[in-house]
Amino acid sequence: MMTPKQLLVRSAARNNAEWFAATSRSHELSSEFEAQAWAAPTRTPLHHPAAVTLVTACDPVALAAGPTPLCPAPP
Repeated sequence: MMTPKQLLVRSAARNNAEWFAATSRSHELSSEFEAQAWAAPTRTPLHHPAAVTLVTACDPVALAAGPTPLCPAPP
């Protein structure tokens, strides 16, 4: 069971990813959400990330290797 703080952090990460997804769409760039992360397969606008992890168990190496699965399921 997640603590209230963990739920808040997960919600904030999802909100952050939603903003970057909207920014990508406004520049006519595709992106995708999976259970563990959001990522854009092409270059995103200047100063914007190409990926946002949604959970702490996401492996950044697996995320960078993409495109799917973005991150392995947590153990």
